[in-house]
Amino acid sequence: MEFGVAPGMVAFINNYTAVEVNIGVLGINYGHTRQVADQIHIANQSSSSINFRINIFSIGMGISFYL
Repeated sequence: MEFGVAPGMVAFINNYTAVEVNIGVLGINYGHTRQVADQIHIANQSSSSINFRINIFSIGMGISFYL
């Protein structure tokens, strides 16, 4: 499971079209794994991480059409 926050800007070109740009600055990751071997041995592993940084490689661009 992953949760992220990406603030950005939206500019409307006309009434039906918009262009958007955002930068990811906050991310939360959580993972849980359960493994059963030979129907006897059970192993559980969970991991979580959080990051708060501006990453220049996480710039997202998009275009939206509204009907």
